[in-house]
Amino acid sequence: MKKALDIVILPPENIMELTLKLNAALAQPVLKLNRHNALPHLTLAMAVVEESSEQNILAELKKLNFLSIDLVIDHTFYNQSAHHGLISGLGIQRSEALYQLHLQASAILEKYSLPIDENDASIFLNSEKIDYPKSASWVRDFQAKHSYENFDPHITIGVGDIGKLETISFEATELLLCHLGVFCSCAKVLG
Repeated sequence: MKKALDIVILPPENIMELTLKLNAALAQPVLKLNRHNALPHLTLAMAVVEESSEQNILAELKKLNFLSIDLVIDHTFYNQSAHHGLISGLGIQRSEALYQLHLQASAILEKYSLPIDENDASIFLNSEKIDYPKSASWVRDFQAKHSYENFDPHITIGVGDIGKLETISFEATELLLCHLGVFCSCAKVLG
């Protein structure tokens, strides 16, 4: 069985609270962030892989010896979606340390990456709730359009304008592998 997976950094409690508060204030039904099956996160790499590769990916992540990373929210991230409209998020400064972690995560998933079957929504958790063509295209295009020199680190908040943000520095200590769900959210932590 194939799965859409995401290597992510989970924010600490204060940033988790901020993202949930900002998401709840948006008048949009598309993405409802929570602590159970739509975790706020910063994506480092994503791909579709065979479920049997999951343990190998987790082993390679463990070899990175990740302890923590200092991050800075320094702008509001915006992405104009033809399907959903304005998508907002917490824009994260692309430090050299974060960029190197992105490269390492990308190299791990590239080894196991498979083509996306345009008719198989089952790669996502809770696939019956997925706007499959939009989510599949985001995963399919992540390496080519959103990685390497195009890596624009952010934590997606949802559809709508969250306004201007103050600069916030924080330390993140969780590097995880997630199964993707609705709106390419972190639906289930795999390790």
